[in-house]
Amino acid sequence: MEHVECPESPTTTLYIDARGDVTPCPYLALSYIRCFERCEKTPKVTFGNLYVQSLGEVLKNEKYREFTSRFRQRRQLQETPPPDECVNCYRLYWI
Repeated sequence: MEHVECPESPTTTLYIDARGDVTPCPYLALSYIRCFERCEKTPKVTFGNLYVQSLGEVLKNEKYREFTSRFRQRRQLQETPPPDECVNCYRLYWI
């Protein structure tokens, strides 16, 4: 069963790598081949870089706000699809 949000809690947590890149979850912090329903290359998703901008600026980033708002919408109306970056992620099924 697909859950509203994955256990990585991308609406309340951020992952920051050694290069300062801010990502929504560890699975989107790397570019790799993900096989769930079908195999596809998953691009790295970043909302900003802390060496270039402040955390406050990253959190105000429109891309970040759109990403987290999709999950908030799903809490209200579960038929709302997840963000495009998460559509084929097995973590939505808590696997």
